[in-house]
Amino acid sequence: MNIFRTRHFLLLLLHIVAIPLLQAQTDAWERINPRPVESSLNDISLLPDNRIVAVGSNATVVYSDNFGADWEIIYTPDNISRGVGFTRVDFADEWHGIAVGSYFSVIKTEDGGANWADISPGSNHPYYTYTDVCFRDPSNCFIAGMSWNRFLLHSSDGGYNMTF
Repeated sequence: MNIFRTRHFLLLLLHIVAIPLLQAQTDAWERINPRPVESSLNDISLLPDNRIVAVGSNATVVYSDNFGADWEIIYTPDNISRGVGFTRVDFADEWHGIAVGSYFSVIKTEDGGANWADISPGSNHPYYTYTDVCFRDPSNCFIAGMSWNRFLLHSSDGGYNMTF
């Protein structure tokens, strides 16, 4: 019976000591949610000039020039439907970037994310989606996508025209 009490005492002591130590390790993170944003953010890119650009659901793009203290929120860039969910964003440099998402949506920026142009081929089906984008340089980019199967596209003109 005495061993049983000793085990419980040691487990209780371990619990009392371990929990505060685990909680102390999480203080390094600081929540910097852009407010008011009505969307889930799905991807983020840090540009060489310290601008942060993020994309998400409801055709939302947000960016910050002061490490997240303040955010500019762009809903429906270039009149993209609010039904579009952007999945990924990538930049070739501090100016040229592309965001991709559902309905085969593609938007492009040439000013570091402040303004976006719709260069989408488009689709009527929400499950036809671009899932990733990656730049090699401002002209060459690759876009991965999914419709009834998965595919990879290449553009040699900054995303305007794509080839399999």
